[in-house]
Amino acid sequence: MNDNCIQFAHKAIVKSHAKHITNKINVTFQPSHVCDNENCSCILEIKQHIIVNKIVHLNLSNCNLKLLPDSLSELPLKSLNLSHNSIVHIPSCLLNGLESIEDLNLSYNQISEFEVEPKSILNLQVLDVRCNDMKYIPIWLVHAKSRSLLELYYSCNVLGKTNENLYAKIYSYDLRKLVLKDSYILNENISFLKSIRTLEVLDVANGGCKTYRNCFTNCDELLDHPSWENTIKILSMSSLNMGFFPKNMICLQSLKELYIADNALFWLPDVIGKLVALEILDISNNNIYFLPNIISDLKNLRVLKLQHNKLTDIKLLGELVNLKLLDLYENDLDSFHLDISKFKCLDLEKNCFDTSLLDNIYSEKRFYYRNEYNLKFRDIGYNEEHSTDFNKSESDCDCIYSEDSGSSNVIPCDNYKEECWDDIKIESHPDVTSSDDEWQGYFPTQQEEQKQKSQKSCLSLERLLEDLYADVD
Repeated sequence: MNDNCIQFAHKAIVKSHAKHITNKINVTFQPSHVCDNENCSCILEIKQHIIVNKIVHLNLSNCNLKLLPDSLSELPLKSLNLSHNSIVHIPSCLLNGLESIEDLNLSYNQISEFEVEPKSILNLQVLDVRCNDMKYIPIWLVHAKSRSLLELYYSCNVLGKTNENLYAKIYSYDLRKLVLKDSYILNENISFLKSIRTLEVLDVANGGCKTYRNCFTNCDELLDHPSWENTIKILSMSSLNMGFFPKNMICLQSLKELYIADNALFWLPDVIGKLVALEILDISNNNIYFLPNIISDLKNLRVLKLQHNKLTDIKLLGELVNLKLLDLYENDLDSFHLDISKFKCLDLEKNCFDTSLLDNIYSEKRFYYRNEYNLKFRDIGYNEEHSTDFNKSESDCDCIYSEDSGSSNVIPCDNYKEECWDDIKIESHPDVTSSDDEWQGYFPTQQEEQKQKSQKSCLSLERLLEDLYADVD
C-alpha cells in the first residue's frame, strides 16, 4: 500500500488507543484507489504497533492483492475481507493460522480450488467465495469439523459433482443460508441440496452470469422435502425459465419471502394461497394475465411486486390489509380503484390509463419508492403500445362495423353488387357446373390438382378443335 494507506491505518489505531479501548479494535482499510503494492507491506507496519493484538476485524478489499505475509496468521482476527483482489491461491497464513476467524470473504478473486481445509474450520460461520474460478464445491465443507458454518455464498462458481451422502451423515450440521446463483446446478445435484436439512434461506436463481447458469428443471422434486416444511423462510427461484408454478411449493408452510421473477409463468395456481406466512412475493417479469381469487388469503403480505406482467384486474388486492408496497409498473390495467393512502410505496406507470388524474399523494408515493429502491430510470405515463387500440376512435378505423351483433358486421357500400352462382351464370359459363363450388369432404392433393388441371386443359383443346372443324365445314 502507499504512504496514505499506512498513515490512515496508524491514525485509526492511535485514535482507538486514545479512547482506552482494551478489549478489541476494529481496523478497516478502505483506500480511495487501488493499492500499488500487491504484497500490502503496511500490514507489517501495523503488526509493530503496541496494540496489534487487539485487532479483530480487517478489511483489505480492493487492494490489488495477490499474496499475504505469513506473519498475518498471528492476528486474532474474527473477520477478514479479501474481496475484489487478484488472489489465485489460498494464502498460507489463512490455511495455517487465523484460527479465530468466523467471517471470511474471498469473493471476486481468481481462486480455482480450495482443497485444503483452513485452521479456522472449527469457528468459521460465514464463508463467501462468490465469483471465483472454482469448478467444484470444497469437499471439507461437508466434514463434521465445519459444523459451525451457518452461511455459504458460492454463486458464479461451478457446483460440480456432489455426493449427498456426505451431508446426510452430519447430524449436527447447521447450515442456514445457501446462495448458489449461477452455479451450474443440474438435476443430479438436487439430492445433494435436499440433504442439507437445516436451510432457512435457499437461493438457486440465475443472475447476470451466462456461463454458469443453473440448468436444473425438476423444481417440484427439489421442493418435495419434509425437513424444509418448517425451516425455509426465504426462497429465490428467479430466471429459471419455469413455465409452471411448482405445486410442491405448498410444502413450505413457513415461507416468508418468495422470489420467482423473470420466468415464463402465465398464471398462478390456487396453491399460492396456502402460503399464508408470505410477507414478500416477487413475481415480476412474467406473463401473468390474472390473479387467483385465493390470493386474498395472503393476509401477511407486505410487499407485492407485479411489474412487467399482463394484469388487467387487481381488485382482489384490496383485501390485503397489510400490503404496503405494490409495484404494478407496465401492466394492462385500465384503472386503479384501490385506496392509495394505505400504501407506502406504489408505482402504476406504463399501464393503460393516465396516472396524472390520480391524487397528488400517488406521485409522492411513487417518487419515494423509486428513490428508495433506485428505480429512477423508469418512465412516467401510460403504456402507448398497449393503449393504441384502446384509445383509437371509430373515425380512425379503416373498416366501419355495425352495432347489430346479430347481423353481418360489414356494412355494404352504395355501389355494392351481390354476386351469386345462379342458373344464368352457370349457363353463360359452360365450363362451370354447380358441383365445382361444392366441397367434396377433403382437400385434394397436389397430384390430384395437377390431374384436374390437365383434364380441363384437354377438354378445352377438344372444344377448340371442334370449333375449328365446324368453321371448315
